[in-house]
Amino acid sequence: MFAGMLDASFSLESIMEFANWMVVPFVITLSDYLLLLYFCRGSLNKKRSRTSMALFLIVLLVVGMFAQFALNGHDGQQGIIYLWLIAKYLLLCLALRFYMTMSPPAILFYATIYLLTSDLCLMLVVRAGFLFFDGDLLTVGGSFLERIAAHMFLITFKLITLWLIWRFVPRKVYGISNLRKALFVVLPVIPYIYMRDFPNWLHTAPSQIPDSVQFMTVLTGICALVMMLGNERLTYQVIEAEKQGVNDIIQRRHEQLIAHSSTVDEVNRRYHDLKHLLQGIESMQNIDEIKAYAHTLQSEIQAYEHNFATGNEAVDVVLSDKARLCKEKDIRLIPIINTQGWDKISPIDISTIFGNALDNAIESAEQIEQDDKRRITVRVGQVNKMLVARFENYFNHSLKGNPHNLTTTKKVKVGHGYGMKSIRHVVERLQGEMSVDITDGRFVLTVLLPLP
Repeated sequence: MFAGMLDASFSLESIMEFANWMVVPFVITLSDYLLLLYFCRGSLNKKRSRTSMALFLIVLLVVGMFAQFALNGHDGQQGIIYLWLIAKYLLLCLALRFYMTMSPPAILFYATIYLLTSDLCLMLVVRAGFLFFDGDLLTVGGSFLERIAAHMFLITFKLITLWLIWRFVPRKVYGISNLRKALFVVLPVIPYIYMRDFPNWLHTAPSQIPDSVQFMTVLTGICALVMMLGNERLTYQVIEAEKQGVNDIIQRRHEQLIAHSSTVDEVNRRYHDLKHLLQGIESMQNIDEIKAYAHTLQSEIQAYEHNFATGNEAVDVVLSDKARLCKEKDIRLIPIINTQGWDKISPIDISTIFGNALDNAIESAEQIEQDDKRRITVRVGQVNKMLVARFENYFNHSLKGNPHNLTTTKKVKVGHGYGMKSIRHVVERLQGEMSVDITDGRFVLTVLLPLP
């Protein structure tokens, strides 16, 4: 008896029937993962070996097939759609996590976009089958060739749609940087999932749902897709504008560095000319003429009395320039400088870090009325193969944002607030660390850079 049951279970007819059931989950699941890889190209994790990727794809494919078979129904039967969508979403996130070099928030964004796009295309193709062929050609509504043609049409439709989205969305998602933003991306899909499972709530077959309800479901999905793409595009443009602002500041710092570097040569030239000027004074007979000439000479060299000689030209130029600005604003600059090792850092990076840090410190210090607190301390050195720059000043105004993401306090926001961002941009590019400590009315900015 047991042998008879075993023979019946593994008969050719049962095998063909099982294959007939699984062909739809197989084609849809495989095409989903292949199109997902195409959609996210450019972020492929090259550290993964081809063997591990192939094995992972096979495991994911088997799990996805049986998940669709169990949750999404078979032979045209209505399944538990919302459970299938959740399972499919988790599998897509897992695939992205394995294949791609993306942050978790970016994975949530791409998986959401792909899930919604894929399901919308599937709904439209199924609905087109009911309207024009009186049946769902993707499952068992037509002959074998008709099913193959329907699936090829679905894959082509999804490919074209994803290509259009891929052209609209940048390859790297700049805006989706934390879980809160990722949740806002996922939220517009919830109404669509509810409308998508509407037949199941009414215990009605999909073919019996009115066209108006199907139209509203598709419209809800398209609106959710447009909202997510528009939000990401807008966020991307904002981030790009901030990056451009940071690059503009870095470029200005570079131009200032070049301009102020000429003052060093000017100082050398002025002191070289002193001996000739002294000879001219000796030949003068009129005491008033001598005093006037000495006064002119003093005014000419006064601008160069705050020049530093730390051993690093870029540090010297920035400190000299900011020292003159501090004197104009009656602020005491206290430098404790050891530039050993800083010659490994490019002058433009030094100018960006020191220039922006000192500009912010001067802006804060000039608002303080107490003379003993109108000072800026700059400590530069090297500790355990790490270059350290520490800028300390007092402040009496309110700071906006957290210490890791401060924003400008100026009333006009446009064109401001990029100083700290440009410092962070340089520090991250040099694989260093930047920290801000705010205690007892003191602002301390510390920059740590590894020796190249």
